Amino acid sequence: MNLAAFALLLAVLPPQVTATSGPSGSPSPASSAAPLHTIATVKSSPYCTSLVTHFNGAMRPMIANDYSLDRVDDQLIDLKTVFNGLDYAQHYTTIRVKLVKLVGDMQKRLPPLQAEINSLRDGEKLTNDPAEAKKMHALAEKMQLAYNKQFQLTNDLLSLAQGMMDFNQLGGYHPLNGQDAQTQAMPEDMKDMKSFLKFDGQRDVIRSAESDAGDLAYDIATTVCH
Repeated sequence: MNLAAFALLLAVLPPQVTATSGPSGSPSPASSAAPLHTIATVKSSPYCTSLVTHFNGAMRPMIANDYSLDRVDDQLIDLKTVFNGLDYAQHYTTIRVKLVKLVGDMQKRLPPLQAEINSLRDGEKLTNDPAEAKKMHALAEKMQLAYNKQFQLTNDLLSLAQGMMDFNQLGGYHPLNGQDAQTQAMPEDMKDMKSFLKFDGQRDVIRSAESDAGDLAYDIATTVCH
């Protein structure tokens, strides 16, 4: 399930839904930006209400962090060649400012995101059916895996941003092609912050965990909470 499907799923499970009909194309009244379309509805019960409230509550900041990481990706690509031009000092400062802002936004979202995942996990206690409890637990674990990788990337990027703050880009001469001889001799991967941070690999884990979580949430909504 991709991010577009996640957006649909957020509309699938609005708070205090009581209808039990099948898939529908009507927009969600809770939508604020582009209309989201309901593809399933859930019955009202403590277990299902917990799913609705806390899955939605976790997915919103999680997807927001994904969008921030998309913007971070752009900055890391620019950072690789930042010293190639004569305007390197201003370019470096611009990248640094953007990274600091993006990382700060992600940091703010992480604590409430973890709280929502914890509450989602607690939902397994709201049913006497072991199979239902197992499904909710599995869903929370996939969400936790995605969170853990977002948390790790946020900390890694914070260290990078702090290192950039400590570096004086005007402290020396502008070397040939923005690199001194030692740096030019390094393998390309060692000069690429995306590679150094294992950025793409970590994002792949996040996407996979989110996709699995979306499938699990949809399964619960349509088999347990229908």
